[in-house]
Amino acid sequence: MKFSEDYASGSYIIRAFTDNKITVNNTLYERSLVISKHHLNTDWGIEHVDQLSHDVWQALLADKPEVILIGTGP
Repeated sequence: MKFSEDYASGSYIIRAFTDNKITVNNTLYERSLVISKHHLNTDWGIEHVDQLSHDVWQALLADKPEVILIGTGP
């Protein structure tokens, strides 16, 4: 068994994921969501990648993220 120190400094930490589920902190989610260092939005209205309009991208980029990770499912 390997141990490693957890340096995560954000409020929301991805603990696990599968093709259609993600565990953030200790909560399992089975829907589209947005996670940032200090925000978790589980009701952002996007259910499919085709819905990512210019306005949605502008809102996502407003916090000036270093990385955007998009999971599109299986």
